Amino acid sequence: MITTLHLHHAASVAALLGIPDDAVQITMLPVAYTVGTDFKVAARRPVDAVSYLDRWGTPLPYRDKPVDRLTGEDHG
Repeated sequence: MITTLHLHHAASVAALLGIPDDAVQITMLPVAYTVGTDFKVAARRPVDAVSYLDRWGTPLPYRDKPVDRLTGEDHG
C-alpha cells in the first residue's frame, strides 16, 4: 500500500529518517508490520518475480549485473 498521509508531518518524517532538505517527499511505501520483537528473515519470492520496469511484465534489466556494475561502487 502506498500512502501520502505522512506528508502532513513531512518535516518530522524527514528528521526521523534522515531525508535531506533538498529531497521532495512524494509517497511512502510501508514494507512491514511487526508484532513483537522476534524478528527473522521472511520467506520471499525473488525480486524479479514481483517487480517490473516501466510496464507490467517487463523484466528488470539488472538480474545478471553485480552491484558494482550498476553503481560504479566497489563492494568487494
